[in-house]
Amino acid sequence: MTVAIQEIRGSTNDSTQILITVSERTATGQSKKILASDLANFLNSIKAQLANIAVSHIAAVVAPSPEEIQSYLSSPPIGN
Repeated sequence: MTVAIQEIRGSTNDSTQILITVSERTATGQSKKILASDLANFLNSIKAQLANIAVSHIAAVVAPSPEEIQSYLSSPPIGN
């Protein structure tokens, strides 16, 4: 299993946002990324333990799929 820090940035005066990805090797040797939602669910299940190292919030950061982007662009919301 590989944990990679993708980004670190200040969030507020007393907190920092860290974006991580986790990958695992399959039996065939290929690398497979763990889904952000699965990782967030797992980390939230141990949130009490993570509070000991000052973790206060866990969220999955996901980008829209190409299909979701196309659907949005084909019928964008009405602007003001």
